[in-house]
Amino acid sequence: MSKFYLGNPTNTLAVINRYEFAFQKKFGQNFLIDQGIVEKIVREAGVTKDDFVLEIGPGIGTMTQILCENAREVAAVEIDRKLIPILNDTLSEYDNVTIINDDIHKVWDIVFAVEKYSEWRSDLSKTEIINEKQFIEYTKDGYATKFSITTIEPYKRWEFDMENSNMSGHWIGIFTAKGNETQIDFTENVTPKKWIMKPFVKIYLKKQQEQFVLDLKKALE
Repeated sequence: MSKFYLGNPTNTLAVINRYEFAFQKKFGQNFLIDQGIVEKIVREAGVTKDDFVLEIGPGIGTMTQILCENAREVAAVEIDRKLIPILNDTLSEYDNVTIINDDIHKVWDIVFAVEKYSEWRSDLSKTEIINEKQFIEYTKDGYATKFSITTIEPYKRWEFDMENSNMSGHWIGIFTAKGNETQIDFTENVTPKKWIMKPFVKIYLKKQQEQFVLDLKKALE
């Protein structure tokens, strides 16, 4: 049995009618109905299994389905609570997606308030602000990782270098407008400093990002 993809008029209307969904003008809602366009957007964004993607305004999950098939992890932030049960249904086959019912502006404020990380992130004991472009995160065990911000464009792009005794790397967050949605592609390029750590880097990053999303979801409740 083939998967029930949403990227065509028939399937989109079927879902909308099943849930008796009414479009909200204040949210500027409209849904993609061309599977080819959806796949092209994700392909041209360069999403791979190394990426954590934050999608803003997933609607009924049309693009989210394809993102889940191409990315390592996806977090979908939807402000309209009436779409949450629909998303829970249309994305039920994917185990690498987290659905967050909230406003992206609130999400942004929490994620970029580095000095308050220890208030909601379960993996950290504290953060130390060195200056406006550098900060240090300390795990519960006191292990330190230094971050140096290289680029920041509000709601568009955030980049920083990161380093600790085991690895060094670069993190990129790119915010891209896709019609009435915003796709955010998080990419981490990490180089282990010790050869023995190389097999564990991807596992560690996946676990860390999954916990970050879980903590963020709780912080938004």
